[in-house]
Amino acid sequence: FRTSRYNNDLILNYIIPGRQPAINYWTFSGGVTSQNQPDIGVSQGEKIGVSYSTKVIGWLQTISLTLLQENYNLIDFPGPNIDSEMLMPGVEWQRLQSNDILRPSKGYSISIHLIGASKDVISKDSFFQSYIYARNLIPLSKNFRLLLRGGIGYTEINNIKNLPLSLQLLAGGSNSIRGYGYNSIGPGKGIYTASVELQRRIKG
Repeated sequence: FRTSRYNNDLILNYIIPGRQPAINYWTFSGGVTSQNQPDIGVSQGEKIGVSYSTKVIGWLQTISLTLLQENYNLIDFPGPNIDSEMLMPGVEWQRLQSNDILRPSKGYSISIHLIGASKDVISKDSFFQSYIYARNLIPLSKNFRLLLRGGIGYTEINNIKNLPLSLQLLAGGSNSIRGYGYNSIGPGKGIYTASVELQRRIKG
């Protein structure tokens, strides 16, 4: 369960461990989602899915299949709400290297996500989406460190209006572009973000 000003989700997960539970497992999930992005749009949706996760050459690989039904409206495209249905196969690779999982002083993380759907198989429209996001935490001294972040994403689709709000590439907020509201920039087929932060320890 997750609730916030912009997103509310109620998702149930059932995990079945594999032969090596620490590095491979099945996940069956289902639930409802709600989004209220004042600058972008609103949506209500339901989804069910199954995924299999395992370690591959140091990367956590997750192969998934998700059925999404979503009713949404995009502010940039005035008109009645859109009902959409998507059957989406996807794959994600994640890699994390850190000296401390909870309070790291150095390390990096990379995630690569590919997902798509075909209008020939249940889905209302065809699309293919790819997204890469990376972070690198570099210690400079006892009290200073550098945080580098960057993301590149692109959606191949004939009409961006036909992509549900929950799948749109959006930017804005402390994890992408500071000074802008959370996910207030978009929608669009492409997204490119980068940031450099100098962090200083104040006390403790």
